[in-house]
Amino acid sequence: MKQSPSVSIIMPTFNRENIIYKAIDSVINQNYQNWELIVVDDRSTDNTKKIIKSYIEKDCRIKYILNTQKKGPAGARNCGIYNSNGKYIAFLDSDDEWFEHHLSTCVNALENENVDICSALWIENCSGNLIKVDKVPELNSEFEKAFKTLNPKIKGDMVFFDEKLFEYSIKKCFYCYHINTIVLNRTIIDSIGVFKEGLRASEDIDFLYRIFNNYNLCLINDYHFIYNEGQDNIYRFMDRNNIDVQRIIDDSRLVEKLNLNGINKNNMWKNLKKIVKVSLKTKDKKECIKIINNRIALKYFTLSFINIKNNRIKSIYYYLYAFIYKCDIIRFSYLLRLLKPYKVNIDASTYELDFW
Repeated sequence: MKQSPSVSIIMPTFNRENIIYKAIDSVINQNYQNWELIVVDDRSTDNTKKIIKSYIEKDCRIKYILNTQKKGPAGARNCGIYNSNGKYIAFLDSDDEWFEHHLSTCVNALENENVDICSALWIENCSGNLIKVDKVPELNSEFEKAFKTLNPKIKGDMVFFDEKLFEYSIKKCFYCYHINTIVLNRTIIDSIGVFKEGLRASEDIDFLYRIFNNYNLCLINDYHFIYNEGQDNIYRFMDRNNIDVQRIIDDSRLVEKLNLNGINKNNMWKNLKKIVKVSLKTKDKKECIKIINNRIALKYFTLSFINIKNNRIKSIYYYLYAFIYKCDIIRFSYLLRLLKPYKVNIDASTYELDFW
Protein backbone atom coordinates (compact mmCIF):
# COMPACT_ATOMS: atom_id res chain seq x y z
CA MET A 1 0.00 0.00 0.00
CA LYS A 2 1.37 3.41 -1.02
CA GLN A 3 2.41 5.58 1.92
CA SER A 4 0.68 8.96 1.97
CA PRO A 5 3.02 11.97 1.95
CA SER A 6 4.03 13.27 5.34
CA VAL A 7 3.16 16.72 6.66
CA SER A 8 5.35 18.59 9.13
CA ILE A 9 3.26 20.88 11.32
CA ILE A 10 5.16 23.80 12.85
CA MET A 11 3.71 25.17 16.09
CA PRO A 12 5.52 28.07 17.81
CA THR A 13 4.49 28.68 21.40
CA PHE A 14 5.16 30.91 24.37
CA ASN A 15 3.36 30.67 27.73
CA ARG A 16 0.28 28.87 26.43
CA GLU A 17 -0.27 26.40 29.28
CA ASN A 18 -3.97 27.23 29.49
CA ILE A 19 -4.84 26.83 25.82
CA ILE A 20 -2.22 24.85 23.86
CA TYR A 21 -4.09 21.58 24.44
CA LYS A 22 -6.82 22.76 22.06
CA ALA A 23 -4.32 23.29 19.26
CA ILE A 24 -2.58 19.95 19.81
CA ASP A 25 -5.88 18.07 20.09
CA SER A 26 -7.01 19.61 16.78
CA VAL A 27 -3.90 18.12 15.15
CA ILE A 28 -4.39 14.70 16.72
CA ASN A 29 -8.02 14.70 15.56
CA GLN A 30 -7.15 15.28 11.90
CA ASN A 31 -8.64 12.84 9.39
CA TYR A 32 -5.21 12.80 7.76
CA GLN A 33 -2.79 11.04 10.10
CA ASN A 34 0.64 10.95 8.43
CA TRP A 35 2.06 13.99 10.18
CA GLU A 36 4.67 15.12 12.65
CA LEU A 37 3.99 17.99 15.02
CA ILE A 38 7.00 20.08 15.97
CA VAL A 39 6.28 22.37 18.90
CA VAL A 40 8.93 25.06 19.28
CA ASP A 41 8.91 26.64 22.72
CA ASP A 42 10.21 30.23 22.63
CA ARG A 43 11.43 30.13 26.25
CA SER A 44 8.11 29.79 28.08
CA THR A 45 8.13 30.54 31.80
CA ASP A 46 4.93 28.66 32.66
CA ASN A 47 4.02 24.94 32.44
CA THR A 48 3.85 24.80 28.63
CA LYS A 49 6.75 22.33 28.46
CA LYS A 50 5.13 19.98 30.98
CA ILE A 51 1.89 19.88 29.02
CA ILE A 52 3.64 19.14 25.73
CA LYS A 53 5.73 16.40 27.37
CA SER A 54 2.52 14.71 28.53
CA TYR A 55 1.37 14.54 24.89
CA ILE A 56 4.73 13.19 23.70
CA GLU A 57 4.41 10.27 26.12
CA LYS A 58 1.24 9.23 24.29
CA ASP A 59 2.13 10.12 20.69
CA CYS A 60 5.62 9.76 19.20
CA ARG A 61 4.67 11.99 16.26
CA ILE A 62 4.88 15.01 18.55
CA LYS A 63 8.29 16.63 19.07
CA TYR A 64 9.37 19.35 21.48
CA ILE A 65 12.15 21.88 20.85
CA LEU A 66 13.18 24.56 23.33
CA ASN A 67 14.79 27.60 21.73
CA THR A 68 18.25 28.41 23.10
CA GLN A 69 17.12 32.04 23.30
CA LYS A 70 13.89 33.94 22.74
CA LYS A 71 13.49 34.50 18.99
CA GLY A 72 9.89 35.53 18.44
CA PRO A 73 7.41 33.80 16.10
CA ALA A 74 9.61 34.02 12.99
CA GLY A 75 12.61 32.42 14.70
CA ALA A 76 10.44 29.76 16.33
CA ARG A 77 8.84 28.81 13.01
CA ASN A 78 12.24 28.68 11.33
CA CYS A 79 13.57 26.39 14.05
CA GLY A 80 10.63 24.05 13.38
CA ILE A 81 11.23 24.13 9.63
CA TYR A 82 14.93 23.30 10.06
CA ASN A 83 14.01 20.28 12.17
CA SER A 84 11.17 19.00 9.97
CA ASN A 85 11.11 16.02 7.62
CA GLY A 86 7.78 16.17 5.81
CA LYS A 87 7.14 16.56 2.11
CA TYR A 88 4.67 19.30 3.03
CA ILE A 89 4.85 22.05 5.66
CA ALA A 90 1.86 23.39 7.60
CA PHE A 91 1.61 25.97 10.35
CA LEU A 92 -0.61 26.25 13.41
CA ASP A 93 -0.27 28.74 16.26
CA SER A 94 -0.60 27.31 19.75
CA ASP A 95 -3.73 29.28 20.62
CA ASP A 96 -5.72 28.36 17.50
CA GLU A 97 -7.50 25.24 16.20
CA TRP A 98 -7.91 23.32 12.95
CA PHE A 99 -11.07 21.58 11.88
CA GLU A 100 -10.53 17.84 11.38
CA HIS A 101 -10.71 17.99 7.56
CA HIS A 102 -7.94 20.59 7.14
CA LEU A 103 -4.95 18.41 6.27
CA SER A 104 -6.83 15.78 4.27
CA THR A 105 -8.44 18.38 2.01
CA CYS A 106 -5.24 20.36 1.51
CA VAL A 107 -3.02 17.34 0.84
CA ASN A 108 -5.57 16.05 -1.65
CA ALA A 109 -5.36 19.35 -3.55
CA LEU A 110 -1.56 19.38 -3.49
CA GLU A 111 -1.29 15.79 -4.64
CA ASN A 112 -3.91 15.88 -7.40
CA GLU A 113 -3.81 19.43 -8.75
CA ASN A 114 -0.94 21.30 -10.35
CA VAL A 115 -0.21 23.49 -7.31
CA ASP A 116 2.46 23.69 -4.62
CA ILE A 117 0.57 25.73 -2.05
CA CYS A 118 -3.00 25.79 -0.82
CA SER A 119 -4.92 27.67 1.81
CA ALA A 120 -8.48 27.85 3.12
CA LEU A 121 -10.93 30.21 4.76
CA TRP A 122 -11.23 30.52 8.51
CA ILE A 123 -13.49 31.64 11.35
CA GLU A 124 -12.50 34.43 13.73
CA ASN A 125 -13.36 34.02 17.41
CA CYS A 126 -13.63 37.55 18.77
CA SER A 127 -14.53 37.31 22.46
CA GLY A 128 -16.81 34.33 21.78
CA ASN A 129 -18.37 35.87 18.68
CA LEU A 130 -17.63 33.53 15.75
CA ILE A 131 -17.39 35.31 12.39
CA LYS A 132 -16.57 33.74 9.02
CA VAL A 133 -13.75 35.79 7.51
CA ASP A 134 -15.51 36.32 4.18
CA LYS A 135 -18.63 37.48 6.03
CA VAL A 136 -16.95 40.18 8.11
CA PRO A 137 -18.84 43.36 7.07
CA GLU A 138 -15.77 45.31 5.95
CA LEU A 139 -14.39 42.30 4.03
CA ASN A 140 -17.48 40.73 2.49
CA SER A 141 -17.59 43.07 -0.51
CA GLU A 142 -13.80 42.78 -0.90
CA PHE A 143 -14.06 39.04 -1.46
CA GLU A 144 -16.77 39.57 -4.07
CA LYS A 145 -14.71 42.24 -5.87
CA ALA A 146 -11.58 40.08 -5.84
CA PHE A 147 -13.31 37.06 -7.35
CA LYS A 148 -14.92 39.23 -10.02
CA THR A 149 -11.69 41.05 -10.90
CA LEU A 150 -9.28 38.10 -10.78
CA ASN A 151 -11.71 35.62 -12.34
CA PRO A 152 -9.97 32.54 -10.89
CA LYS A 153 -10.50 29.04 -12.21
CA ILE A 154 -12.95 27.15 -10.00
CA LYS A 155 -13.15 23.38 -9.60
CA GLY A 156 -15.61 22.23 -6.96
CA ASP A 157 -14.61 24.00 -3.76
CA MET A 158 -11.09 24.72 -5.08
CA VAL A 159 -10.32 28.21 -6.37
CA PHE A 160 -7.14 28.58 -8.43
CA PHE A 161 -5.60 32.05 -8.43
CA ASP A 162 -2.86 32.93 -10.90
CA GLU A 163 0.01 35.43 -10.67
CA LYS A 164 -2.43 38.39 -10.65
CA LEU A 165 -3.23 37.69 -6.98
CA PHE A 166 0.14 39.09 -5.87
CA GLU A 167 -0.34 42.47 -7.51
CA TYR A 168 -4.02 42.66 -6.59
CA SER A 169 -3.20 41.97 -2.93
CA ILE A 170 -0.83 44.94 -2.94
CA LYS A 171 -3.23 47.33 -4.62
CA LYS A 172 -6.31 46.44 -2.59
CA CYS A 173 -4.68 45.18 0.62
CA PHE A 174 -6.77 42.07 0.00
CA TYR A 175 -6.14 38.78 1.75
CA CYS A 176 -7.92 35.45 1.47
CA TYR A 177 -5.18 33.48 3.18
CA HIS A 178 -3.88 32.94 6.69
CA ILE A 179 -0.58 31.39 7.73
CA ASN A 180 -2.49 28.85 9.85
CA THR A 181 -4.37 27.46 6.84
CA ILE A 182 -1.32 27.34 4.56
CA VAL A 183 -0.01 23.92 3.50
CA LEU A 184 2.88 24.03 1.05
CA ASN A 185 5.46 21.89 -0.65
CA ARG A 186 8.73 22.30 1.22
CA THR A 187 10.49 22.95 -2.10
CA ILE A 188 8.88 26.42 -1.97
CA ILE A 189 10.89 27.22 1.17
CA ASP A 190 14.03 25.99 -0.56
CA SER A 191 13.24 28.54 -3.26
CA ILE A 192 12.02 31.66 -1.41
CA GLY A 193 13.64 31.18 1.99
CA VAL A 194 12.30 31.04 5.54
CA PHE A 195 10.69 33.68 7.77
CA LYS A 196 12.63 36.90 8.32
CA GLU A 197 13.63 36.90 11.95
CA GLY A 198 14.23 40.65 11.99
CA LEU A 199 10.47 41.10 11.84
CA ARG A 200 8.77 40.73 15.23
CA ALA A 201 5.33 41.17 13.68
CA SER A 202 3.87 40.76 10.17
CA GLU A 203 6.54 38.14 9.50
CA ASP A 204 3.83 35.80 8.21
CA ILE A 205 2.53 38.35 5.69
CA ASP A 206 6.06 39.00 4.44
CA PHE A 207 6.57 35.25 4.00
CA LEU A 208 3.31 34.84 2.08
CA TYR A 209 3.92 37.82 -0.20
CA ARG A 210 7.26 36.31 -1.21
CA ILE A 211 5.50 33.05 -2.01
CA PHE A 212 2.67 34.59 -4.03
CA ASN A 213 5.21 36.52 -6.08
CA ASN A 214 6.48 33.16 -7.36
CA TYR A 215 3.73 30.56 -6.91
CA ASN A 216 0.02 30.32 -7.62
CA LEU A 217 -2.43 29.66 -4.80
CA CYS A 218 -5.17 27.07 -4.56
CA LEU A 219 -7.80 28.39 -2.13
CA ILE A 220 -10.17 25.87 -0.58
CA ASN A 221 -13.49 27.70 -0.43
CA ASP A 222 -14.36 26.21 2.95
CA TYR A 223 -13.54 26.91 6.61
CA HIS A 224 -10.58 25.01 8.04
CA PHE A 225 -9.51 26.81 11.16
CA ILE A 226 -10.61 28.92 14.13
CA TYR A 227 -8.55 31.99 14.83
CA ASN A 228 -8.82 32.74 18.53
CA GLU A 229 -8.09 36.37 19.29
CA GLY A 230 -5.30 36.01 21.84
CA GLN A 231 -5.16 37.72 25.24
CA ASP A 232 -2.06 39.62 24.09
CA ASN A 233 -3.52 40.49 20.70
CA ILE A 234 -3.35 44.22 20.12
CA TYR A 235 -7.07 44.39 19.36
CA ARG A 236 -7.86 43.05 22.83
CA PHE A 237 -6.84 46.51 24.01
CA MET A 238 -8.82 48.50 21.46
CA ASP A 239 -11.94 48.20 19.33
CA ARG A 240 -10.62 48.38 15.77
CA ASN A 241 -14.11 49.10 14.44
CA ASN A 242 -14.67 52.03 16.82
CA ILE A 243 -11.31 53.68 17.38
CA ASP A 244 -11.06 56.05 20.35
CA VAL A 245 -7.87 57.92 19.46
CA GLN A 246 -7.68 59.92 22.69
CA ARG A 247 -7.95 56.75 24.76
CA ILE A 248 -5.10 55.24 22.76
CA ILE A 249 -2.90 58.30 23.24
CA ASP A 250 -3.52 58.18 27.00
CA ASP A 251 -2.65 54.47 27.26
CA SER A 252 1.16 54.23 27.25
CA ARG A 253 1.09 50.41 27.15
CA LEU A 254 -1.09 50.39 24.05
CA VAL A 255 1.04 53.08 22.41
CA GLU A 256 4.12 50.89 22.86
CA LYS A 257 2.31 47.91 21.37
CA LEU A 258 1.25 50.01 18.40
CA ASN A 259 4.80 51.35 18.01
CA LEU A 260 6.20 47.83 17.76
CA ASN A 261 3.43 46.65 15.48
CA GLY A 262 3.69 49.71 13.23
CA ILE A 263 7.46 49.59 12.80
CA ASN A 264 7.41 45.89 11.96
CA LYS A 265 4.54 46.36 9.52
CA ASN A 266 6.44 49.16 7.78
CA ASN A 267 9.56 46.98 7.58
CA MET A 268 7.38 44.35 5.93
CA TRP A 269 6.12 46.91 3.41
CA LYS A 270 9.69 48.05 2.72
CA ASN A 271 10.71 44.45 2.01
CA LEU A 272 7.72 44.13 -0.31
CA LYS A 273 8.70 47.32 -2.11
CA LYS A 274 12.10 45.76 -2.91
CA ILE A 275 10.38 42.69 -4.34
CA VAL A 276 8.10 44.83 -6.50
CA LYS A 277 11.01 46.88 -7.84
CA VAL A 278 12.96 43.77 -8.84
CA SER A 279 10.35 41.30 -10.00
CA LEU A 280 7.07 42.99 -10.96
CA LYS A 281 7.00 43.26 -14.76
CA THR A 282 3.61 44.83 -15.32
CA LYS A 283 2.94 48.42 -16.32
CA ASP A 284 1.46 48.96 -12.86
CA LYS A 285 4.80 48.65 -11.05
CA LYS A 286 4.96 52.40 -10.34
CA GLU A 287 1.40 52.38 -9.03
CA CYS A 288 2.20 49.51 -6.65
CA ILE A 289 5.29 51.31 -5.36
CA LYS A 290 3.25 54.48 -4.83
CA ILE A 291 0.61 52.53 -2.91
CA ILE A 292 3.26 50.96 -0.69
CA ASN A 293 4.88 54.36 -0.03
CA ASN A 294 1.50 55.79 0.93
CA ARG A 295 0.89 52.95 3.40
CA ILE A 296 4.30 53.39 4.98
CA ALA A 297 3.75 57.14 5.28
CA LEU A 298 0.30 56.65 6.80
CA LYS A 299 1.61 54.20 9.39
CA TYR A 300 4.50 56.50 10.37
CA PHE A 301 2.14 59.46 10.61
CA THR A 302 -0.18 57.46 12.86
CA LEU A 303 2.75 56.57 15.12
CA SER A 304 3.68 60.23 15.24
CA PHE A 305 0.16 61.16 16.25
CA ILE A 306 -0.22 58.66 19.09
CA ASN A 307 3.20 59.53 20.58
CA ILE A 308 2.55 63.26 20.73
CA LYS A 309 1.54 63.29 24.39
CA ASN A 310 4.27 61.22 26.05
CA ASN A 311 7.21 61.40 23.66
CA ARG A 312 7.41 64.54 21.53
CA ILE A 313 10.87 63.63 20.16
CA LYS A 314 9.67 60.22 18.99
CA SER A 315 6.58 61.88 17.51
CA ILE A 316 8.73 64.26 15.44
CA TYR A 317 11.00 61.37 14.42
CA TYR A 318 8.08 59.32 13.07
CA TYR A 319 6.61 62.38 11.37
CA LEU A 320 9.82 63.04 9.42
CA TYR A 321 9.79 59.44 8.18
CA ALA A 322 6.18 59.86 7.09
CA PHE A 323 7.08 63.01 5.19
CA ILE A 324 9.92 61.21 3.38
CA TYR A 325 7.50 58.67 1.96
CA LYS A 326 4.72 61.11 1.12
CA CYS A 327 4.60 64.90 1.19
CA ASP A 328 1.22 66.17 2.31
CA ILE A 329 0.06 69.74 2.94
CA ILE A 330 -2.46 68.68 5.60
CA ARG A 331 0.21 66.76 7.49
CA PHE A 332 2.59 69.71 7.12
CA SER A 333 0.14 71.83 9.12
CA TYR A 334 0.31 69.14 11.80
CA LEU A 335 4.10 69.55 11.98
CA LEU A 336 3.80 73.28 12.64
CA ARG A 337 1.67 72.50 15.68
CA LEU A 338 3.87 69.57 16.70
CA LEU A 339 6.96 71.80 16.90
CA LYS A 340 5.35 74.22 19.36
CA PRO A 341 7.16 73.93 22.71
CA TYR A 342 4.00 73.73 24.79
CA LYS A 343 1.25 71.12 24.97
CA VAL A 344 -0.92 70.99 21.87
CA ASN A 345 -4.34 69.43 21.42
CA ILE A 346 -4.79 68.24 17.86
CA ASP A 347 -8.11 67.00 16.51
CA ALA A 348 -7.67 63.42 15.25
CA SER A 349 -10.64 63.76 12.89
CA THR A 350 -8.59 66.18 10.77
CA TYR A 351 -6.22 63.42 9.67
CA GLU A 352 -6.35 59.93 8.23
CA LEU A 353 -4.89 57.42 10.68
CA ASP A 354 -4.13 53.71 10.40
CA PHE A 355 -4.58 51.36 13.36
CA TRP A 356 -4.83 48.12 11.36
